[in-house]
Amino acid sequence: MKKIILFTLLSLPFVNFCLISVYANENENNDLIKIVQAFKPLNSVLISPEKPFSTYPIQLYDFNKDGQKEIIFTFEIKAIEQQGQRNLEKSMGNQS
Repeated sequence: MKKIILFTLLSLPFVNFCLISVYANENENNDLIKIVQAFKPLNSVLISPEKPFSTYPIQLYDFNKDGQKEIIFTFEIKAIEQQGQRNLEKSMGNQS
């Protein structure tokens, strides 16, 4: 019985620490998204890089080794469909 109580008491700080770190990561991700939205072009969407496959659209990396990580984000700019191209596509469709 004493071993069970001792195990429970010793494991509580570990469980508490895990919950705190998960909450901190959620807040960090939300902050990163807000920062990225301020710098991302209006007609773009965040995308994950093709290689390596397991990377996310927003990453942190210390380029200049000063201890401060810089934000890297990958995005794709949506093409704006122009009126002339739509007319061309319509006329090409009518020729078939």
